[in-house]
Amino acid sequence: MLAKLIASADVLVQNLKAGAMDRMGFGPEALLQRHPGLIYCSISGYGSTGSKVPALDTVVQGQSGLMSLIQTQDEPVKAGLSVADVLASHISPPAIMAALRHRDATGQGQHIDISMRDALAWTTQLSWPDGGSALTGVCRLDCTDGWVVAECPVGEARDHLDDDPSALTCDATLTALKAAGITAAKVLELDDILTHPASRKRNLFREAATAGGVPAPVLAAPFRFNGEPLEPGTSVPVAGEYNAVMAEEG
Repeated sequence: MLAKLIASADVLVQNLKAGAMDRMGFGPEALLQRHPGLIYCSISGYGSTGSKVPALDTVVQGQSGLMSLIQTQDEPVKAGLSVADVLASHISPPAIMAALRHRDATGQGQHIDISMRDALAWTTQLSWPDGGSALTGVCRLDCTDGWVVAECPVGEARDHLDDDPSALTCDATLTALKAAGITAAKVLELDDILTHPASRKRNLFREAATAGGVPAPVLAAPFRFNGEPLEPGTSVPVAGEYNAVMAEEG
């Protein structure tokens, strides 16, 4: 089935461990010989010419230099999301579009080789060459009902508060810091984002029907077109719902 799909495809995207597709007979060199117009996009931890070890996101963050820039007072820490996976997947569409334009002009397909480690290392460039952050320093203040992040050293923030942050609400802390001309904001929890006025104004979420009868929040695209707005679906498919369609098309 995969061979049939590839024969009629413009683009193949795969993120298996480097070399896995070659062992199955679907490597880029073999497929481009059979389908010279194919755009073959590989996403792996270290690229086709790099290490073949498994690419866990945490390890890639550590080996890209990013983790050294995200740290507590005691140790470097992992970013809260799998940013290596996410960033590599977001880099691939513009690369694929550029390759398609090249094919339109020349008739030639090609292999796009994307490394998660390379992608994350690229994001650290504002801190080159000495590893110092190019961003303004911030502090985090633990309040009675959450956290506040302020664009200043912690000592300066405390100087403008009537009490220790642990005895103040986030709103009281923000009011005091704003009066002192310090930029600050409450650190929102993930569930706060679902109901936040800014999210509602941007129509970032929609409730979609599920097979179990419990509505689920569905995320819209994080960009907008003024012509045809992108809207999320109104229902969540059941696992395997489209198996028959895929089998028929294959």
